Amino acid sequence: MMKKNTKFILGVVLFLFVYGCFFYLNGEVCSESMYRIPENKEYYDLIGRYAERRTIVDKYGGRVLHVVSWKDATNVYDIYYDGIAREINERPEYYLYDVLKVLSGANYDQSQKLYSILLMQHLSIGDYICLMSVANESFESGYIDKEVMRFALFPDQNIKNGTSVYYWWLPAWRRQFIKNAYKVADKESVDAVLNGSWSFNLMMQ
Repeated sequence: MMKKNTKFILGVVLFLFVYGCFFYLNGEVCSESMYRIPENKEYYDLIGRYAERRTIVDKYGGRVLHVVSWKDATNVYDIYYDGIAREINERPEYYLYDVLKVLSGANYDQSQKLYSILLMQHLSIGDYICLMSVANESFESGYIDKEVMRFALFPDQNIKNGTSVYYWWLPAWRRQFIKNAYKVADKESVDAVLNGSWSFNLMMQ
């Protein structure tokens, strides 16, 4: 019985090692196929409604400049009540190319980038590593601020079954995480992610 258990454990370890090595070598390469996907108008319409500066029409028909950021929202996760947002959340891979353009674009504000990141939390691990890579580059270029960057890097305790919760151990994921994690969060939080306790606590909730 002990031999069978040992073989099983060794098999699991070997699988994780091979799987991890594969993503270590290939995790940063964004799929070329996504660059052939046309722009998704519904996605841009959605984030347009969450822009920090937007013109709205009041009840008298007048046009008013509305200025508000994600920090003013009662709960940023209320975006999931929007039908289009739910559709994007359920099939994020179809919108990833557009999200990457928004994250790396100077013409989009922090609120639009934050909500875009929230809707990408159920990507496949390969695609999520791609998103982390672009987010890191955008952060280093000054297009994403520290607070929004935390949402891109840290497993989200408010999103059930988010991709990052399960892949904290993956070398390619950890490489992307460690690039800027200590710049956007305290050492204790970063260390908790790297040693797995952050994810284990989320999974036990």
